[in-house]
Amino acid sequence: MNDNNLRIIVIDDDPGVRDAFKEILTQPPSSGIAEKGAALFGEEMPGLTSCAPQTYELTLTENGELGVDAVRRALERHQPFSVAFIDMNMPGIDGAETARRIWVLDPNIKIVIVTAFSEYRPCDIIHIAQRDDIFYLRKPFNSEEIRQFANALTHAWDTERQREILAQKLEAVNAELEDVNQNLQQKVNEQTALLIQSEKMSSLGVLAAGVAHEINNPISFIHGNLDTIRKYSASVTKLLQKYRSLEEAASRRGGDEIQALIAEINEFKAGHKIDFILEDIVSLADESLDGTRRVRDIVRELRGFSHADDTTPQPADLNEIIEKTLTMIGRELSPKTEIIRDYGELLPVRCYPQKLAQVFLNVLINAAQAVGEKGTIYIATRGVMTASNADPSKVEICITDTGQGIPADEMTKVFDPFFTTKPVGAGTGLGLSISYDIVKSHGGEMLIDSSENKGTTVRIIVPVGGGGG
Repeated sequence: MNDNNLRIIVIDDDPGVRDAFKEILTQPPSSGIAEKGAALFGEEMPGLTSCAPQTYELTLTENGELGVDAVRRALERHQPFSVAFIDMNMPGIDGAETARRIWVLDPNIKIVIVTAFSEYRPCDIIHIAQRDDIFYLRKPFNSEEIRQFANALTHAWDTERQREILAQKLEAVNAELEDVNQNLQQKVNEQTALLIQSEKMSSLGVLAAGVAHEINNPISFIHGNLDTIRKYSASVTKLLQKYRSLEEAASRRGGDEIQALIAEINEFKAGHKIDFILEDIVSLADESLDGTRRVRDIVRELRGFSHADDTTPQPADLNEIIEKTLTMIGRELSPKTEIIRDYGELLPVRCYPQKLAQVFLNVLINAAQAVGEKGTIYIATRGVMTASNADPSKVEICITDTGQGIPADEMTKVFDPFFTTKPVGAGTGLGLSISYDIVKSHGGEMLIDSSENKGTTVRIIVPVGGGGG
């Protein structure tokens, strides 16, 4: 079976014309065709080429209604025509209306109107057919013209169908690629989340000693206070026992005995500083409660930092996040390290708070390790206004340390994964890389300026309204 669509329909009320189409398109050329063409159309037909002519599967109908019905039945059989030759001047519906009705059924068919331009204007035919991609075969015509139309238009029909098939295949391939890309993006997002969580856990390891120290301080004075309260309680208990003895003696109305007990009680109160105990016990309780609150806050912040972020951003005070981060890295800071805070009034930033806390943690730990035993860490925050907006649209955080700085030849690598200037085993090399990605995911930017032996400044700029996440 031929892969090309060679099915052609001829719609003409003249039986002689239909016979001529049949002989031209379904039989080898002969002198008889030329003679019949000369008889029908009034001129001698040129000789045919020596190339073997294509033969077509032809359907002949005598008016427009039958032609439209033949097109409908061909479509129902899933064997559409590729080309229709339609006479313009026919009884019933004319060629232009026939073309319009056929195109309603089959928009892909190529239509040739056979007409004399002296009878109908092309613009009139286009107006009736409601399409301008219509072809014209002017009477009188010869067999070569018909063959050229048939060959070119069946080829065009086949090419368009092949293009549609290729387009469908391309669309299917694109859909598959889109699925692959989405799966890859999902994998990247999952791996990024795992990296961030892994870096958090690595940071928690760095913080462990500091957290233990911070917890031990309040726990130690809570323990001491409770021990003192226990001793105080013993003294107060003995005093109460003496008061009970006094009550018993008073109930027996013994005057000398009561006076002796009162003297003994006063002596006990003075010797055991009962008045001081009653005053100090409240202070000890308040101090102990403050210590337990500190432990609770430290544990809450540590647990909050270790958890993954919520899936939706939320407004947050970046000054507050920085302060909480400073509390967490207390042990990493040398007692001789000076922290200078220069906080501006900031609008709440729509963000993922735990992710930005990770950024501040990474930068501040780097700064603390850079300054070593003695140095200064300067933290400044401010709102950034654009020229077109009177309100701050961004927030800038600058963290500057007086540490050893970064060599100039290594500055281009500071955000590369696994790059670190720390000794082997002292860092993962993911801190700044992950921080950079987090800031970028918020629609912000992260910049580093450093001079060897002079210090480093890290600038973090994020939009107030959030930029992604």
